[in-house]
Amino acid sequence: MQRLWPWFLILLALAPAALVHPKPPAAPTHVHAVAVIGVVGGGSSFNPAVASTMPGRLVADNLFPTLFRVSPEGLLAPGLAVNATASGNLVTVTLGSHRLANGTPLTPAMVAEALSETLWPATGSTEARALLGDVKGAPAVEAGKTADISGIAETGPRTLQITLTGPVSNWVWRLANPALGILPVSDLINGGAYWSVADLIGSGPFRVVADAPTAAMQFEPLRAKPGTPLIEVERYGNLEEAALALVNGEASAVSVPVKSLDTMLVKPFRAHLHFLAAPPQIELVVNPAPSNPWTAATAAGPSVGQVVRAAFHGLVTPASGFVPAITSPLAPSSSSSTAPGAAAPSSAAPSAAPAPLPLYVNGQDSMTMAIGASLEHAAPGRYRVIVLSGSAWTTALQHGSIPAALVRAWPGGPLPAVMAGWKSTALASSGSFWLIAPRVRGASVLANGALDWNVFAPRS
Repeated sequence: MQRLWPWFLILLALAPAALVHPKPPAAPTHVHAVAVIGVVGGGSSFNPAVASTMPGRLVADNLFPTLFRVSPEGLLAPGLAVNATASGNLVTVTLGSHRLANGTPLTPAMVAEALSETLWPATGSTEARALLGDVKGAPAVEAGKTADISGIAETGPRTLQITLTGPVSNWVWRLANPALGILPVSDLINGGAYWSVADLIGSGPFRVVADAPTAAMQFEPLRAKPGTPLIEVERYGNLEEAALALVNGEASAVSVPVKSLDTMLVKPFRAHLHFLAAPPQIELVVNPAPSNPWTAATAAGPSVGQVVRAAFHGLVTPASGFVPAITSPLAPSSSSSTAPGAAAPSSAAPSAAPAPLPLYVNGQDSMTMAIGASLEHAAPGRYRVIVLSGSAWTTALQHGSIPAALVRAWPGGPLPAVMAGWKSTALASSGSFWLIAPRVRGASVLANGALDWNVFAPRS
């Protein structure tokens, strides 16, 4: 018995310690919240001059803002620039006080280089060529003879002067086009052929913090309130997977292509589906030239509301009025309806039957494509949609000889001056479609339909 006493005393000493719960592991000192923006489909370059898909536009439009922007009311508003004045063929732009994400001040020289870069042959931006084609020295850059546009020059610590080949009404509005987002040339050079996100600096209010191009890209808002979440652009394998991630609280917003709208009109997705409008508006424009046999409206066509609601399942608010039912009294010859770069329609012998209006649309613009298809369905035989893409579309607009087109239009461009007097019918605001989580308030999109990340990053 005496031999057991020491062991008994040891057990009494250890008993209180055995009753104490182990201390839980310490929580991380700081955990970032993340706002996930879901996208589907292949990526594109992050160069705003050529970005063509939603993943590319999301990064390009938020990292590389324009000198000016178009407000929700359709007015020209400050962007990186605070003011512009025009006198004859001279445009003077005054920059605001901005810094790149690495702290380097944004200078007029950087802006001049960035605008010149959009015309480099290696960039290959047909839209930038249409926007800057009437700037002095632009053709030399397009031809690869020089790297800098001679008509864009720094004239002060915050000013640059743009010399045009002649006076152009509302030319400053072109500087609000997303294709002319200010991409620092250092980003273009460092990005290289594969455009690694980690190499980007950007002129916008966001900084890259993580780059995994096959899965997700993360960006940190600059000068935002404490606790502001990181922005994560995540690619999903298909739209249904991305939509379920939003319904389950894993994503804050998901881009929905126009062609996939009908798949999102069912529970539980329909309650989250929204159209976010942005200038410019979509218009049907008709060439008033005497050589155009489709210049006069012969009757009232379908209502704008009917056409727009059918195109977008009632999600887009249409303009008022009717689409003009314009027909030619006789089937035209191929020369009167063929745009430069387009295939000539089959010739038709003159007859008493009116010929449908050839309606040209941009094959890279899903909203105008949907409206064109809806018009053909609403008024069979009255409209014939002709799809052009890339340089063929740009050439058709610049040439100005096509009978009619569906376009996104605001003062100054990208429509050329030759189309300024065309008869127009407003159809609807442009924009894009999104699944938006209930916790996200005040979501809006930029001019090209990319979700504006600033909704997640209120400034301090």
